Amino acid sequence: QLRADSPLLGAIEGMGLARRSRPAWTNYVLRLDGFESFEDYLRGRGSNLRLDHGRRLRRLADAGRYQLEREHSGAALDWLLDNKRDWLDRTGKTGAWLSSGYAKRFFHAALLRPGAQPWSVWSILIDGERIAASLSLEERESWSPYMIVQNAAMNHLAPGRTLNLLMVERAFASGISRVEFGITNKDWKERLGAGHEAVLSEKVRIR
Repeated sequence: QLRADSPLLGAIEGMGLARRSRPAWTNYVLRLDGFESFEDYLRGRGSNLRLDHGRRLRRLADAGRYQLEREHSGAALDWLLDNKRDWLDRTGKTGAWLSSGYAKRFFHAALLRPGAQPWSVWSILIDGERIAASLSLEERESWSPYMIVQNAAMNHLAPGRTLNLLMVERAFASGISRVEFGITNKDWKERLGAGHEAVLSEKVRIR
């Protein structure tokens, strides 16, 4: 799904790829311009979220040397897609868009293209081993994290949620004014303070 004002739509049309409109979705958007800093944002979300985040960071530190990495590699993307596919299989959910191979080819082409890199894979690594990752797109003032997944063996550390908040922290540092979380995981997005915003999307079919 792409936002109707996404510059990618022009590229898709220019390449002769098929697309068709879809109705508006309810997107969860966190606006950062109302806060002075990430610490100010956390204080505004209440003590539970702040304490949970601190506790998860300590657990990561206890597990080894952890770091947040921004990557532009096919290996990082393959890890993310493979773990997403495993999660779909474990939960009995369907994911034809992922198993068809179209999405993998598209994201590989977008991530690895020469020049400016609006697409990135953000990962949490412990002692060099990736335990959670998210494919993200930076468009102008917005940052959109997609498909946050985690290693099932690390579920007890909840690294996916920690990655969400580490990316919000990085967004503050980068001058991003809004984080677009997408349409899923309503309770968690609302806990982060994301509001509702209707956006017209396009469903893109890549030949």
